[in-house]
Amino acid sequence: LYSGSVILAAKSLTTATTNSNGEVDFLNLAPGDYTLQVTKSGYIDSDAIAVHVSIGLSTIKNVTLTSKPGTLTVTVREVNAREGTIALSGATVKLFIGSNPAPNSPISTTNDSGNATFNNLQPGSYTIEVSKDGYGYATASDSADERTVAVTSDNTTNKTISLVNLAYNVNSSIKPQSMSGGTNINLPVACSGKDVL
Repeated sequence: LYSGSVILAAKSLTTATTNSNGEVDFLNLAPGDYTLQVTKSGYIDSDAIAVHVSIGLSTIKNVTLTSKPGTLTVTVREVNAREGTIALSGATVKLFIGSNPAPNSPISTTNDSGNATFNNLQPGSYTIEVSKDGYGYATASDSADERTVAVTSDNTTNKTISLVNLAYNVNSSIKPQSMSGGTNINLPVACSGKDVL
């Protein structure tokens, strides 16, 4: 713990801040019973701890604080030539720490707005994996680095991931052809892995 506040209460309230080693001393205390509590922004406050101070003795208490969890909201968008960028529902979203699944293997599915929210995440770096049958990553989301985010304590982090519909990853159109009566037609063609002549 660095630069946290330590509160010592008896008949009066005494507050001090820990040093770079996470330590703090309360000197010249009268013998008796005290209550100790430790707080720090971004961490869950410690429970109140009973401390008895005796004459001529040093009393040591070790306290561990836990980071407040963070929240991650992933927004998945489909990019296609017909409709532009639209929300993509039904995509599976998984979180990894490095190459390993995040603790408790959080998995979620995007809703109608294309959102998947993960609550109670420990602060740290997470890599997002998104999948849906018939879809692949768009260029902007293709690398793992582009899909890695930092979740911070007591905050909501937002990240947008773009996918493309593989059925429409090649787009072209038939050139207008002149028909009788001077009418032209333009037929859009969308296909995957085929040449359009």
